[in-house]
Amino acid sequence: MGSYKASSLSIAVLFVLLVLACSPHKAHAGDGWDFTLGGGIFRANVYSGSNDYYVVPAPVVRVSYGMGDVSFSLSLPEGLGISYFNQEKGLIGSLTVGLNGEERDSQEYSVLGIVKDHSPRTKKLLLDTPTASAPVSYDAAIGFQALKGMIGGSIRYYPTSLDYQLVGQEDTDYQGLLYSLFYSTNRSLTEKLSFSAMLGVEYMNQDYADAWYTVLFPTVELDAFDADAGLRDAMFSLQVSRAFSEKVEVSLLVAGNLLLADAGKSPYTVERFQPSTLIYAVYKF
Repeated sequence: MGSYKASSLSIAVLFVLLVLACSPHKAHAGDGWDFTLGGGIFRANVYSGSNDYYVVPAPVVRVSYGMGDVSFSLSLPEGLGISYFNQEKGLIGSLTVGLNGEERDSQEYSVLGIVKDHSPRTKKLLLDTPTASAPVSYDAAIGFQALKGMIGGSIRYYPTSLDYQLVGQEDTDYQGLLYSLFYSTNRSLTEKLSFSAMLGVEYMNQDYADAWYTVLFPTVELDAFDADAGLRDAMFSLQVSRAFSEKVEVSLLVAGNLLLADAGKSPYTVERFQPSTLIYAVYKF
């Protein structure tokens, strides 16, 4: 999806889209090629923990090729992926390379490859802080059918670099990891109306905490803060879809993260609750 680096489409939204794309009701309609093309409007915060947000047009593109229980896909916003679905055993697995990235810059943010300046209040807050950047993420997820839905988990790897602005502050690389547990479910309300919902929690390792929530060098606005590994957030999503034909569908996706523990206490975090909204239409052929 170009570059949603401001908040990586928000971690919650990306993860929700991955889970729902691999859900039993939508996995592997058959062998061969499937194409989905569409677009909509997306709203998210400029970085995770910010109280500023942006609203942008959002392309939705997915190309997949199925072979029995296995399918390969290239999609925006999800990236490159391979998924496995065994209906008899109720087992789903996926590997994904997310190409959208995540970034927190003190002066600007990038959306769809377009660079925009932060608001004066965000620039003031982030003055003299390092640029945190994870251009690519890697995700492995597994799920099992249970409780009329899907229970599962994932491990997401964020190789992150911190580039400092001031003399005497050394750049550092981190091997960030997020571990997720989730429950998702899909229901058909009518022949053409359906909804999907998800609840989950995420745990961050020490490198992720250091890269994104620790303040190693205090600034005028931010006190020093040593973030520990632990719970990062609780997350949810709700998606409602209306099919107008076998090929045309309109959906509304609402998702959110509640930053917890040291992720919520970090000086970088101005707002603990981070909502995201995506409304889009797609054509399948």
